[in-house]
Amino acid sequence: MELCYTPFDQAAQALGIPVAVGEPMSRHTTFQIGGPADRFVAVETLPQLKALLQALESQGLPYLVLGKGSNLLVSDKGIRGAVLLLSGEFKAVTLLEDGLVRAGAGASLASVCRFVQENSLTGLEFAAALPELERLTVRDNYITDIKPLEGLGRLRFLDCTGNPVENYRVLSQDVTILQ
Repeated sequence: MELCYTPFDQAAQALGIPVAVGEPMSRHTTFQIGGPADRFVAVETLPQLKALLQALESQGLPYLVLGKGSNLLVSDKGIRGAVLLLSGEFKAVTLLEDGLVRAGAGASLASVCRFVQENSLTGLEFAAALPELERLTVRDNYITDIKPLEGLGRLRFLDCTGNPVENYRVLSQDVTILQ
């Protein structure tokens, strides 16, 4: 079955986002493997992400939101669907007034560790030697797997349209998450 990407392509064009057709995923994974994605875009802002997700959802098109690509193995056959690479503001790491660190979903663990060190903060020392790993799995508003992070304070979840998820449940006894 052929997928129709016209509404997605039009939404990206209206936002001024270039769309790559058949982009090799090997360019976007740590292991440098993977065949072509049907569509590939770099998303810079939350409004862009929301608009593109709405276009994809309205057509029932498959998609993958990609952070750093360090925990991703892609088949040589590639990805049927659109890949949305979190870039721009999603890579930002900032210090909040209350002393907490805000790291975007596209920020690498190395950049967060570097930021914490440069700002003489503590609580993330254990992560400095860890490989880039995805630490959280969320399915249908349930957190199904999370590795304990001692420095973790608060998490903000967004649904597939970019809106905050207020009601979610933790399916692990080892984790406490503050909303």
